[in-house]
Amino acid sequence: MTIQWQYSPAQMQVTSALSPFPTPYYLKERRFDHPKTIANVITEMKRIVIIGSSGSGKSTLARQLGHSLKLPVIHLDKHFWHPGWVGTPHDIWEAKVREMVSGEQWIIDGNYRGTLDIRLRAADTVIFLDLPRWVCAWRATKRRVQYANTPRPDIAEGCREPVLDPTLPRFLHRILDYPDRARPDVLQKIEDWAVDKRFIWLKSTTDVNRFLARPYQWTNNAGHTNNWQEYIARIDG
Repeated sequence: MTIQWQYSPAQMQVTSALSPFPTPYYLKERRFDHPKTIANVITEMKRIVIIGSSGSGKSTLARQLGHSLKLPVIHLDKHFWHPGWVGTPHDIWEAKVREMVSGEQWIIDGNYRGTLDIRLRAADTVIFLDLPRWVCAWRATKRRVQYANTPRPDIAEGCREPVLDPTLPRFLHRILDYPDRARPDVLQKIEDWAVDKRFIWLKSTTDVNRFLARPYQWTNNAGHTNNWQEYIARIDG
């Protein structure tokens, strides 16, 4: 199996014309002012996993971080789905994911909790987009309008999301239910595997933009630590 990572300039550009926020929810075409420090980031952040609810902005963050850090980006949705929304059988999918993480450098975005352990084990950095559910639901709806007539850069060809889709209410319900349905399991998996990894917990649009602006200086709130074990101990204690 051959995995291709190339993106055209058009795919790298994410429009925000329909956003309800006063500024784009992720900074566009951001360039860093400290190239020497960026080189250090690449040596420390070579294999990055990005997880979070649908609509949280995983793919957008992956593209922007990959562009800034010069790391190849893998959108799991683009590899799991086939035209007509036909999924990959579990055994084949697990083998694909193992091949994806065998590389020395990558950013992988997507949920797929059935293979999350494989990705967490291989990663040196874990980013959890833990944004409010209503923000994720709005962005998922906006995305359908934005890509109504054009293919999404993070999804397989032949997979469209019509605005007037009868499955949309169920999809939005799953997003709104994510904090109760999936979040506890995700946090448990992070706790199992991310103890010795760099852990980035982004809880708002402001967090995301600040992280993109200075990824090498980012610290989580509780006690200014990016270590999962220390972070949990401090917010619990």
